[in-house]
Amino acid sequence: MAGLTVVLTSNSSGPGGNRTGSPGSSGTCASCHGSNNNLASSVTAELIDKSTNTPVTDIIPSTTYTLRIKSKGNSSKMGFQAVVLDASNAPAGTFGAAPSKTNVSSSKVWGHTSPGTSNGENVWEIDWQAPSSISGNLNIYAASVISNGNGSDNGDDVKTAVQQLKANSNSTAVLSQNAVKLLGNPIPKGNQLEINQTLKMAVVWNLNGQVVLKQNNCNSINVTNFQSGNYILQGIDQNENRFSEQFTVVD
Repeated sequence: MAGLTVVLTSNSSGPGGNRTGSPGSSGTCASCHGSNNNLASSVTAELIDKSTNTPVTDIIPSTTYTLRIKSKGNSSKMGFQAVVLDASNAPAGTFGAAPSKTNVSSSKVWGHTSPGTSNGENVWEIDWQAPSSISGNLNIYAASVISNGNGSDNGDDVKTAVQQLKANSNSTAVLSQNAVKLLGNPIPKGNQLEINQTLKMAVVWNLNGQVVLKQNNCNSINVTNFQSGNYILQGIDQNENRFSEQFTVVD
């Protein structure tokens, strides 16, 4: 079982290390921060489908999602830390570029470098790409520390949440790179990126996690209006198998 655990802390520069409460971590911030149930606190952790901007519990291998952490409470100072683990309790999946005031450590722990200061609610988001194969369920574990803002670790509140995820029943069979071939890659602008079979659906992402093209029943991709650079093509064949492959557009 893979796990995602998030810890939110009032430490202004982040707790350092791994305080996520996950296996192999140094516990959670609850070991230092006292409980204050009068802060009306809560935390949620969700994976968001980028094309629909809706939460998902069925996930597709090699697909990039938005990981969204939302912390609420009677506070204007909150922080967080997150890690994704596989069934062997090793880091799983791939984080995208860390947003401002956060970072991803060498041990793949994502956390704040400056606290969120929006009164009542703070939201953090980052791209997270699912592993190329998923076996069994994954869990999102979330733990949040909502600070009372007194400059110490006394009187803060700690909340936790768990969200179970599973591999999409139609996507557990991921096509190998030998099954689908992108012809003429890299592809010059103005040309068609040819595919060796007709795809039921094709979605092209740029490396910023944005969808730049969707097509149905196609065996080629028109890259005329694409900027030069790298892209990811995710497709579904006529048998509902999925694949993911990178291609490059050149001037």
